[in-house]
Amino acid sequence: MAQITLGNLEDTPTLLHQVIEENTRPMIQYCVRRFVNEEEAKDLVQNALLKLIEIVEEGNIPKKDVPAIAWMCKELWGRCIDFGRQGGRVIAGEEGFAGF
Repeated sequence: MAQITLGNLEDTPTLLHQVIEENTRPMIQYCVRRFVNEEEAKDLVQNALLKLIEIVEEGNIPKKDVPAIAWMCKELWGRCIDFGRQGGRVIAGEEGFAGF
């Protein structure tokens, strides 16, 4: 299957469900492996997905050729870093966006 880009989501909003369904569990696992426990990861992923839905529905997509999964990984990376800083935890891998 070809990668779904943010532009594809804007043009075909019904693809949002597919992106969410295919990527929610792997994104939660990514957050858990890198930063937080499962409950915290679920909240971070849900908030990132809500942000994705918001930018697609508003047509506020800055780069239409970015793969949706890459956008999610970048968004989650930032959210996990911020979460860790707010909680005062030391975060492994904070120096770069490794793995994606």
